[in-house]
Amino acid sequence: MRQPKRIFEDKRLGFLRARFVELKQEGERCPTYNLCPLDFYNFKETKRGKKQRSTNEKESLGIKLYMEILLKKEKQLEAKKLKKVEGQKTEAEKHSVCEAIDRYEKEILSTRSLSAQSLFSQQLQHWNRQLGKLKLSELKAVRIQEVRDDLKNGKRTNSTINRYIQSFSAVLGAAVKDFHWLEINPCRQIRKLKEPRGRIRYLSLEEQTRLLSVCEGSLYLAVLLSLSTGARQLEIWQMRWGDIDFGRGIVIFPITKSGIPRSLPLTKDCLGKLEERFLERESEEWVFPSPVNLNRPNDFNRTWRTALRLAEIRDFRWHDLRHTAGSYLAMSRVPLRTISEILGHSNAAMSYRYSHLSSEHLAEAINDLSKKVRA
Repeated sequence: MRQPKRIFEDKRLGFLRARFVELKQEGERCPTYNLCPLDFYNFKETKRGKKQRSTNEKESLGIKLYMEILLKKEKQLEAKKLKKVEGQKTEAEKHSVCEAIDRYEKEILSTRSLSAQSLFSQQLQHWNRQLGKLKLSELKAVRIQEVRDDLKNGKRTNSTINRYIQSFSAVLGAAVKDFHWLEINPCRQIRKLKEPRGRIRYLSLEEQTRLLSVCEGSLYLAVLLSLSTGARQLEIWQMRWGDIDFGRGIVIFPITKSGIPRSLPLTKDCLGKLEERFLERESEEWVFPSPVNLNRPNDFNRTWRTALRLAEIRDFRWHDLRHTAGSYLAMSRVPLRTISEILGHSNAAMSYRYSHLSSEHLAEAINDLSKKVRA
């Protein structure tokens, strides 16, 4: 039972008051609060009117009111402390992995190409399922590596698994540099898995002739544009009339994988065929509209597979048309920097793989060298 001397009657103010020693804070005076009016403390209401409380009744009432206010004030102090602690938390302690992924998708990924959005979203869903509930402060490289290693249990290649890490690293990198929620990106502490050398498949001149000979209509022009520009699959399939400047003879790719628009001059053959197609256009928007729905771009998958079968070309994908363009440029001794600009590589080193694709262009260079070297 509390000491009654803490409870006292303040006749000047007309209240029963109490000093709450339990609530005293360091460097502050002991707080004093009103418990109730003195009239309520001294008298109680009965059916016959007011009746004076006995000494024991008053003591019990005082202690009861004291405890009620003490509990109330203690809760308020606890809430105040929690609020203060919350304000002292770091940003990494305040935000979860799920929040970081959501903000990245809304503010950054939404500005990337549709193909990048589709791929990254799929991979980030996996990270969200595995680590989304963790606070960023709880996210450690060893935990990320455990999730990465679990990916090996499926049929994913090392290259694919590295792409998963790359997508998650992009989120955490944004949390460091853009959101300022993290101090360091833990993905940078994880070594990449060894990847096989990049696949390079390009058409020989004889294969190119066979392929073009079996392509018809829209497919022929789409393949010709791919070989002549080295553009990516969706850049060709989703080409719009507004992307073509017939006056200057160039095509503009506004949405690219790197996020940087680029423009390329068109060959006379491509420009002439595009002009013919424009005069007989079926769609005001798409260069290659779908034959089923003119308001959508064409999907060449079926006709492409048929053409490869008729041309008897194996182990070849549409993306390899881009490799073919890069290979032809390299064999024509076009500088790697120029190849990088034409293909829209974000890193010029990506173009270097085309420099050793064929011994034919190297043989010519060696012959030139042999003329200057005398035994």
